[in-house]
Amino acid sequence: MNLISLSNFKKFLLINLDQIDSTQIIAKDIIHEKYNEEINLESILNENKFIAIKAKKQNDGRGQYGRSWHSPEGNLYLSCIVKLKKCNVINLTQIFTILIHDILQNYNVEISVKWINDILYNNKKMGGVICDLHKYKEHQLAVIGIGINVNIAHAENSICLKDILKHEIDIEKLTEDICDEILTYLDNFLNHGINFFLKKLNKYSAYLNQEITLHIENQEIEGIFKGYDKNGMIIIESNNERRTFHKGRLRLKDNLSYKL
Repeated sequence: MNLISLSNFKKFLLINLDQIDSTQIIAKDIIHEKYNEEINLESILNENKFIAIKAKKQNDGRGQYGRSWHSPEGNLYLSCIVKLKKCNVINLTQIFTILIHDILQNYNVEISVKWINDILYNNKKMGGVICDLHKYKEHQLAVIGIGINVNIAHAENSICLKDILKHEIDIEKLTEDICDEILTYLDNFLNHGINFFLKKLNKYSAYLNQEITLHIENQEIEGIFKGYDKNGMIIIESNNERRTFHKGRLRLKDNLSYKL
């Protein structure tokens, strides 16, 4: 399975892999006990730790809505299996985009977050977060997938940390920086809900108070993006009326060049 190393940290077990199809697939295999028998998920969860799976390269990386995520060597591809007491996929995705923001701020990089899972820098895509829910025995689990362009910007209208900082970034250190904070952010969410993060969610939001188009299935809704309500849903103002939405793809109005 192209295993490079297993590293046991205080808060998590890191499975470091070479070239694989997808870290999300490996995470699901672990949950369904189809992976390496050395990985004892039950024991790790009972220790109140989580499993992090990192790959150098992915052959079949996936983003939101099942879109292909090109994954050459040089960037961060990470999936984390965490235990939950209660969950909401939208809010879970939001708090982990906030976590990424806060970590990258320590690297002197100020990103914005586009509903619901995109990480942007100057309106160029740097990465994203996806979340899937699973059951494992009596446990409710989430698999949180994180992709960040670290040293390579491989797609149109994308950017990487190296482009911004003008030097190579240590992917191992960035991985540990993120994983060290995951349980803290998750605990704050489970104990206080999305309200704990609402101020940051609005502050870091891309397109705030700008004209946008929201795509929901076959509909296009135009208006002014006014941020998030108390449940973390997006607020759009049109004709002096405010409406909230829990799904859809957001882009700046008339910006057809930005790939959703």
